[in-house]
Amino acid sequence: MNKSICIAVTLITVLAVKCIFGEPLQIAKQGFFASGGSITEPLPGEYDEAKNWLDTTRAGNTAHIDHANVLYQIPVENDGAPIVFLHGYGQSRLGWMGTPDGRPGWSEFFLRAGHAVFLVDQPRRGEGGSSARMPGKFPDVLGEAESKDYLPGDQAWYTHFRIGRRPPERYDGSQFPEGENALNQFLRQGTPNTGDYDEALFGRALSSVLADVRKRTGCKVIYVTHSQGGRVGWATDAENVAAIVAVEPGFAPEVGSDRYRKFLDSKVPMLFLFGDYIDNGPADIQSTAFWQRVRTQCRDFAEHYRADGGDATVVDLPSIGQRGNSHFLFQEKNSDTIAVHVEAWLRERGLATSMITRKSGLEFPIGIRLPAPPFTGKAYRKDMVPFEKVFNFPQTNNITFAPGAHSKWHRHGGMVVLVTGGEGFYQAEGQPAQLLRKGDVLEIPAGTRHWHGATRDSWFSQIVIYDHTWRDKETRKEDDTLSDEYYNSLTPVEYAAHLPHSTGLMFPPSEKPLKLPTFTGEIRLSNLLNAKNVAGAPSLHYVVFEPGCYNAWHTHAGGQILIATDGVGYHQIEGKPLQVMRPGDVALCPPGVRHWHGAASGSRFAHIAAGTNPDMPGGVKWQEFLSKEEYEKLGGK
Repeated sequence: MNKSICIAVTLITVLAVKCIFGEPLQIAKQGFFASGGSITEPLPGEYDEAKNWLDTTRAGNTAHIDHANVLYQIPVENDGAPIVFLHGYGQSRLGWMGTPDGRPGWSEFFLRAGHAVFLVDQPRRGEGGSSARMPGKFPDVLGEAESKDYLPGDQAWYTHFRIGRRPPERYDGSQFPEGENALNQFLRQGTPNTGDYDEALFGRALSSVLADVRKRTGCKVIYVTHSQGGRVGWATDAENVAAIVAVEPGFAPEVGSDRYRKFLDSKVPMLFLFGDYIDNGPADIQSTAFWQRVRTQCRDFAEHYRADGGDATVVDLPSIGQRGNSHFLFQEKNSDTIAVHVEAWLRERGLATSMITRKSGLEFPIGIRLPAPPFTGKAYRKDMVPFEKVFNFPQTNNITFAPGAHSKWHRHGGMVVLVTGGEGFYQAEGQPAQLLRKGDVLEIPAGTRHWHGATRDSWFSQIVIYDHTWRDKETRKEDDTLSDEYYNSLTPVEYAAHLPHSTGLMFPPSEKPLKLPTFTGEIRLSNLLNAKNVAGAPSLHYVVFEPGCYNAWHTHAGGQILIATDGVGYHQIEGKPLQVMRPGDVALCPPGVRHWHGAASGSRFAHIAAGTNPDMPGGVKWQEFLSKEEYEKLGGK
């Protein structure tokens, strides 16, 4: 496997640029502009301003035509190279902005990763639709030309794009979003050409786009193209291109051609991405052989490009464990995971920030700023669960460190640490510093002298559950200083209990789902913490609900505490208003009180569950379900 891809696969569990349900996306500037194009010669005659548009001859009128239209957004945290996204045939910039099942698209992913994004509608498509020759009738077409019927193609393109043999069938293991609504949304995102396909003209317009983006940002551009847009990409000037990411392009430039040489001479690195159902596609479908030819030609291009001193990588997603992708891999269920691979490739080439996790990539709110002593740098605390005799659950907070921030050496009561985001360090006296990542669970025995904090290039967030009643019985005179020199010279070791996973969830879920009679759908249930722990907390379980799944009304003899970690969910105590839960929210259900909880209809949901006062007799008593009609009324919450 190529070195770039090996690194990218490792980073799947490290890079935490979450697009969903983190802090609100912060945009510093947004707008739109046109690039390239031309102006027609005035039609014969004098312009009559009195008649203006009512003059059907349009004498003396000109038209601004054949330009590209660009929608742009620049994030507040803008430290990666700008990205220009170009759609494929029959598509527009909408494909980059969202997915058919309503999730954020690649444009938001890369915005959150620190890239300004520039989303193009090429000439004669979408918002760039003005052209000198357009089909239609008055008032948009000069003369008496008849409009033409639109040539249908839903089934043809569905098959060609390798989603399935014919709609609504999907190939086995498909990552394409399931359901009638998702298919409907996908088929309605297409848009027709308003004029003839002219690759040279489109290339000139996109060259103007890249030049304009460079003027606005001061940087060369990461050029992300898809399908037919790949051909337009090769027709674009190379002088403003920092890198090309070609998603299943319509072939690569011919080896040795002018297009080949211009990118090689400009030292433009290239990443080609191909999905599934190419080697294993149905042999009787002609498109299978077509995609095999395209990929073979791109592989041949990359081999020659590297031999001539260039940088080109062709990635077959199935070979790195990402199976089930169609031609629209950036709109499918694993689109974020694929984007992480792309971001890792860009980071290797100095085109993406070295920041592993940003503040905006943290799921939990950061809370209030903590005083400088005993912290170096910016540290924050969000109170979550106060100690109360009703629940007898240890004091619980979420502590967040900015990059490079850390505590001094210190001691306290037994503590359980659950990492909720980013990367950080933990070091016990006499032991090497350990690297902690999202999903890690660590126990710190009472009285252990230690320190913890963020790495230099990542925010770091952790739930801390601790025995606040502990008092040190010894009188100590210790230097608690942790110097910058010491911190900067760290050589940490991997945390031995780290469990890599690529599920997109905060903590590793169970491998197999459970279908229980007390839940309306499947859940995944795993153990985070055993009852016999240093903080004196009860056992903690991690529960993942599929969208629309919820449990029956029930009571806990000793009460229950829930801490939301992923997605959007619901919790309701009988007779109380519904509580909509997002990451970092806490639900407290007292002993013996009826409640239910589960996922919202459109979101997977996960929470940490603690059964408090576990020694109280009675356990859990399950009762009836909330009716389906009552649940469905919650859809707008």
